[in-house]
Amino acid sequence: MAQNHHHHLTSPNSTSPCPAGAFLIPYLIMMVLEGAPLFLLELGIGQRLRQGSLGVWTLISPWWSGLGVASTVVSYLVGLYYNVIIAWCFYYLFNSFTTYK
Repeated sequence: MAQNHHHHLTSPNSTSPCPAGAFLIPYLIMMVLEGAPLFLLELGIGQRLRQGSLGVWTLISPWWSGLGVASTVVSYLVGLYYNVIIAWCFYYLFNSFTTYK
């Protein structure tokens, strides 16, 4: 039962059942309904209490101080992840200027 799946590698857009930008509709809906309000809430609480992420959640409730620690750890890991991607980009950029014999 061997089949040729080469067309999936050469033209993945033609094999997809959804249009290319179909994911943008639920993404934008959730960004408006959930993402923006949570972002504004976090900014407002941080400005009102004049604390960072660790201090805000400890002031709100000592039981929730772990949320501040988790937020800090996630921010650190995301920054680390993006630095690796940027390093790869620079590596391939600089290697694109070299010539191989």
